[in-house]
Amino acid sequence: MRAYRFIAGLALLPCAHLASAQQAPDRRVTESGKTVTVYSIYWPTPISNVVADVEVCAGDNAPQGTFAFPSWFQLHLADGSVIGSGGTAKQPNLEITPLKARQCARGWIQFATVVGQKPVAIHYHELSKDKKPIDWPVKPTH
Repeated sequence: MRAYRFIAGLALLPCAHLASAQQAPDRRVTESGKTVTVYSIYWPTPISNVVADVEVCAGDNAPQGTFAFPSWFQLHLADGSVIGSGGTAKQPNLEITPLKARQCARGWIQFATVVGQKPVAIHYHELSKDKKPIDWPVKPTH
């Protein structure tokens, strides 16, 4: 019976990280009409990187030259400093993607942190439709 419980516990292990993620989706509309969504944010330990599942969608009347840029996501830290996003081992990565009207690009972004830094929020470069900053709070997910 113990062996059965052990094996059952191992079967659940790969899904354990999903339960600890900050769940969303949390959609925000930008000044230019894009919809930016954060589906989940992972920050399992104070010494781990912050990883997020994000999506950028063009609005109905997106002009030519509309893009999803991973670099428009930044991690703001408690000391006021900022870290840019980078690629991650999770796939797919959010790539620089040209967007037509109502087209979306979704993927993972990562922010490399070091010991002692305290992430506060993931910030999107463009203001919201109501001219406010677009931020998603980061909380430990352990």
